[in-house]
Amino acid sequence: MPHRLEDGTVIQLRQHAPSGSIPRRLRELEVLSQSAIAKPRHQHSHQEWLEQFSLYACQGHFENEPDFTTALEEYREAIRTTAADPQQGYHPPPEFVPHARLALRESLWREGRVYPAIHRALEWLVAMYERVMRQEPGVPLSEWHQLQHWFLTHWHLWQNVDDELLDGKSLAAWARRIHEDNGRTVETTELIRLLRRLWAQQYVTEPPVRSSNPCTSSLVDGPCGYR
Repeated sequence: MPHRLEDGTVIQLRQHAPSGSIPRRLRELEVLSQSAIAKPRHQHSHQEWLEQFSLYACQGHFENEPDFTTALEEYREAIRTTAADPQQGYHPPPEFVPHARLALRESLWREGRVYPAIHRALEWLVAMYERVMRQEPGVPLSEWHQLQHWFLTHWHLWQNVDDELLDGKSLAAWARRIHEDNGRTVETTELIRLLRRLWAQQYVTEPPVRSSNPCTSSLVDGPCGYR
C-alpha cells in the first residue's frame, strides 16, 4: 500500500511482510518528515470505529438489525484479544517513529496490516451499516441460516427459474456463493435479496418448520414475513 509524503516521496508498505523485513520497514518509515508527522492523513482507528458504531446505535440507526449488539461485542472482543496477543504485532515498538504522538504511531504502524479477527468482525458491522444507508431490511442470522439451508437443500430440484429473478446468473453460481457465505459479510445483502425473491415466488418444496425464534415463529407466512 503506497504512502505519499508531503514532499512527494512514496513509500511502499507491504501488506504481508516477512518477519525479517520488519527492521527495514522501520527504517523506511523513519524517513517521514516532520511536516508529514505534523499533518498526517487521518484514518479511523479500530477504537474510533467502535465508538462510532456505538454512537450510531444510540441514535437508533440499527434498530432493524437484531444481531447488531452481538456484532458490536464481537468487534470489541476482537480488538481486545488482538491487542493482547504479542504475535499479532498490534502495538508499534518503542523505536517506531518515537517522537510522534501515539495515535499517529499506531495509525502508521497498522496501515497495510491485516488483523483477521478484527477484519471479520468489522465486515459484519460494515454490512449492517451499508444496509442502513440504503434503507434495506436487516438480515437476522436466524433468517439467513434458515433460507440458506432451504436453498441449498432444494435448488437443484428447480427448473425454468426466471433468468431475471437470477440476475442472469446460474443457480449453480448462486449456490456456490450462498454456500460460502456465513451471513456476516458485505455480500450477504445481495444474497439475501435473491433468497427472499425466490421464497416470495413460491420456490418451496416442503412446509416451513415452526421455530421458537421470534423472527421465524410466524413461518406460515414465510421467514420474517417475506412470503
